[in-house]
Amino acid sequence: MIPDFLRTFPVPRHGPDGTASEVSVPVEEPLELQLRYPGDPPSTLVVLMRTPGDDLDFVTGFLLSERIIDSPSDLVELREAGIGRNTHNIVLATLSPERSFSPR
Repeated sequence: MIPDFLRTFPVPRHGPDGTASEVSVPVEEPLELQLRYPGDPPSTLVVLMRTPGDDLDFVTGFLLSERIIDSPSDLVELREAGIGRNTHNIVLATLSPERSFSPR
C-alpha cells in the first residue's frame, strides 16, 4: 500500500515501444495554522505548504522556531480542525493565557 503522502502516476517512457511505467511522487498540500486564546475565536496565522504527515509535530516546531511559543507547554490545545474532506489541512493551536503573542 502506498502511503497517503505519495501519489502514483503513469509516466511515459522514452523507449521504442512507448510503454508507460508508474512512479510515486510526494504530495504537497496547504496547511492552515489557526491561533487563538481560550474562549476567543480562531484567527489564521499562516498557510504553509508541506508533505502531509506528522502535522501536529510540524506545527509545534513552526511555533517554536518562530518564537510564538517557548515550549510545547505554552499550548493549551493543538488539534486538527478542518471539516469535510479537508480535516487534516487545518490545525488549531490554543495558546496558554499566560503566553503573550501579537502577530504584528
